[in-house]
Amino acid sequence: MGDDSLVYYSSVGDFTEQNKSKEHELDYEKLYDEGTIFKQIQNYTKNVLLKKTFEGLNNNLRKQNFDYQYSGTTANMIIISGKVLTCANVGDSRCIMATIESSHTESRKNGKDNSIISENTDHSDWKCIVLSRDHKPEFESERKRILGFGGRVEALFDTETHKQLGPYRVWLKDQNVPGLAMSRSLGDEVARKAGVVSDPEIREIELEHQDKFIVQGSDGIWEFMSNKEVIDIVIPYWKDNDPTTA
Repeated sequence: MGDDSLVYYSSVGDFTEQNKSKEHELDYEKLYDEGTIFKQIQNYTKNVLLKKTFEGLNNNLRKQNFDYQYSGTTANMIIISGKVLTCANVGDSRCIMATIESSHTESRKNGKDNSIISENTDHSDWKCIVLSRDHKPEFESERKRILGFGGRVEALFDTETHKQLGPYRVWLKDQNVPGLAMSRSLGDEVARKAGVVSDPEIREIELEHQDKFIVQGSDGIWEFMSNKEVIDIVIPYWKDNDPTTA
């Protein structure tokens, strides 16, 4: 890929209403103008541009013909410009990259913001580089913001066994709603009052020749499979040049 090339990929979670009575598929191509993004890339820093894009997505949800009070989605976007990969993430969709290990792998694991990490796989020469962070309300920085908005971060407990039931969730101070299990999202208007935001967390890494493929997915994958398991499944198909089957 040449230094002047620019491509982007995105992954979004399932957008469903809390009562599960209806399912809605959003036309994300219409929610933001690709041409505008690319034309303005030289006029804005990537961080400002991406934050404006996610803000625009969230604002456009308010114009759709469904109830977004308790409805929302995650979003994970990648922009590759030349050799630089930028990942913008909201919620608990995730992006990982498979790389063939070299003497340089460990030195690049922390990125510019000390947040990009690498993990082992069952294939001895391969590493998994984690490009985004799941936005869980129990994380200290996320919890601090939610509490600052007057929200609560609590898990449900079995009244008899006192064992925790499921993940930590976001609640309004005086009401047991919305019970959102992530600290950032698009939509979920009620959760805004408790400190849930749509600001993307942005990470950047310089791509190298040993970086082979990227996997983006919603929590429907990561809830049941580890990063290592996903990479190990895809590697044989990558070697056979068969990404569709993977």
